[in-house]
Amino acid sequence: MEQRDGALVMRHRRHGLITLARRWGEDFGGSLWFLRSVALTRDARGRVNGLVVNADERSRDVRFVKVR
Repeated sequence: MEQRDGALVMRHRRHGLITLARRWGEDFGGSLWFLRSVALTRDARGRVNGLVVNADERSRDVRFVKVR
């Protein structure tokens, strides 16, 4: 995930850059089926420390932790 030209984007190996649109609060969504919901998570100091992806009814709450 990164910010480019004022937009939040994700890089995918096969689909390239995918622009995410803010839905509400810290929740974003993409145009591809596996990016229905991407919610940022924050630590106690308010810094982004990961994200949670919800793709469909079977793939919910898939968590990714920021490593650097």
